[in-house]
Amino acid sequence: MRQLLLPVLLLLHVEAYTATTNEQLLVHFAKDRSELTAEAIAALDTFLDRCPLNGEYRFTVHGHTDSDGSLAYNDALSAARADVVHQYLTAHGVPGDLIHMERSGERHPLESNTNERGMAANRRVRITFERTYYGSLSELRSALTAGTVQRFEIDPGKQTSICGTAGTRIEFAPHAFVDAHGRRVDAPVIVELTEALGPQAWVGHQLSTRSGGRMLETGGMMQVTAMNRNGELLRLAADLPMQVSLPAGDPQDGMELFLSADGSDWSATSQPMEVSTGPQWVEPRAPVVLDRRFKPPVYTEDRTGMPLKPSPPFLKRPPILPIRSDFTPRRTFLSFLWPARGEQESEARYQRALAMHEKRMVRFERQQRAFEEEVRSYPARLEQYALRKAAWDARKEEEHARWIEEVYLPAHDRHYASNADRRQLRDSLMAAWRGERDARFTEYMATSDRGGSAATSDLHSYLFSTNRLGWINCDRFLDVPPTEQEAVIAQGDVPVGAEVYLVFTEIASIMRMSERQDGSWRSDKVSRKEPAVVFAYAVVDGRPQLCHEAVVPGQRTTLRFKPSGYAEISDLLHRSGRKAG
Repeated sequence: MRQLLLPVLLLLHVEAYTATTNEQLLVHFAKDRSELTAEAIAALDTFLDRCPLNGEYRFTVHGHTDSDGSLAYNDALSAARADVVHQYLTAHGVPGDLIHMERSGERHPLESNTNERGMAANRRVRITFERTYYGSLSELRSALTAGTVQRFEIDPGKQTSICGTAGTRIEFAPHAFVDAHGRRVDAPVIVELTEALGPQAWVGHQLSTRSGGRMLETGGMMQVTAMNRNGELLRLAADLPMQVSLPAGDPQDGMELFLSADGSDWSATSQPMEVSTGPQWVEPRAPVVLDRRFKPPVYTEDRTGMPLKPSPPFLKRPPILPIRSDFTPRRTFLSFLWPARGEQESEARYQRALAMHEKRMVRFERQQRAFEEEVRSYPARLEQYALRKAAWDARKEEEHARWIEEVYLPAHDRHYASNADRRQLRDSLMAAWRGERDARFTEYMATSDRGGSAATSDLHSYLFSTNRLGWINCDRFLDVPPTEQEAVIAQGDVPVGAEVYLVFTEIASIMRMSERQDGSWRSDKVSRKEPAVVFAYAVVDGRPQLCHEAVVPGQRTTLRFKPSGYAEISDLLHRSGRKAG
């Protein structure tokens, strides 16, 4: 019996979430007045002491009145009361753009306006302080990925289908799970499914669409893991792969199955994806012959001869003149017998200190002249350093490009040649597999036609099978001529712990950029014809910081960060990149 499990069986995301604060205050006003009373000012001061102005926060100021007067008069009076509170908040350090203003006049009374007590309660302004504090960038990533991870508890002895919130469907055969020793698992299995079908999830899960330095276009990424109730990881039996249906709104030709340990770099399996419009058809498992693992050479930058930035001139403190009163006679057990000798000895020490001070003053005056000369020459030395550093950077860029041509590409070609036997085996197995698949598909269509059950839905899916758990990607290579490739380089004042991505706006592709020793950020070589933006984000003092800069081919991108919030980051990611499928 087949079981279909929806992602509501277990709670999503067990990671720690951000700290949130919500504080409210009511300040009251005299009748027909908008000035703050002494009591209101004291209450506001106490309220602001409880509101830490860091992290992602905002104030809402909402003005109200009693029912005396016309609607127009009360609307204006409630706006004036809200405005005076706004002015008080800004005068005490609250940025004006973080204060949201509202006014309702007499429309939302707290109490009845039939007596003076109720009318006094209604002459008010409500101040609301909402704050979200992100303790680290990982907490912000947890917010970006909320809802993408789902857990299911299944009976491994039965054929079971699970369905993710984004439409990913996975079917497990009976007794498909085995433990680390290859033994069949009979106890309940917890399957965790992560769906990453758009830029927000890609950034949140730190994913990239590249394979050995080559650029990929994705049709959707996902991660599948399995464990028992004790938290021990499980795997799929080699002869019982899972059948996967990945949503594809606009399916692309040439999609293949890629696998990865962490989603930062992908290994091609050469298993093509089939596009289906019917949920009944499940493609037979394709043979998987993986290439030998490519261990790319590592580029190590030679920093010999790197120009050193001149240090700013620094002058030590002048010597301190000795004070005679500091040189008192030393007291010993018998010093009272020869008091004059003690005075002579202290005077001698004082004279030696004066002589040493004179020598130090001579040295200090020499140092002062040298310092003044350094101050005069420092701008010129700084300018010379900038010129030498620019020349050094250009030389290192040339050396890295030469290393790519002379070391990396030949190593990649040798690796490609070493896998000729595996490609030949894979091609022969794939040819046999296609014949079997086509025959089974023909039989499926004939059966569907006879039964009138052929699927006619407009929803498409990529169908494939695999017995490998972990990160799975539906991708295709973007074959870009070397003459049309270049690395994107970004530089600027980047907060500590920031993550920088290259997000393509017209294809479903993203690449995490790496920081170099000089503080700049660099991507792999990509197509200069594909429009892209550099998206970077960080957390500073509990508040998200955001950078979003368009890439101009042939130019370095300047990273400019500004305070932001989760909503802006989420909206920008949805608008910047193209969703998979």
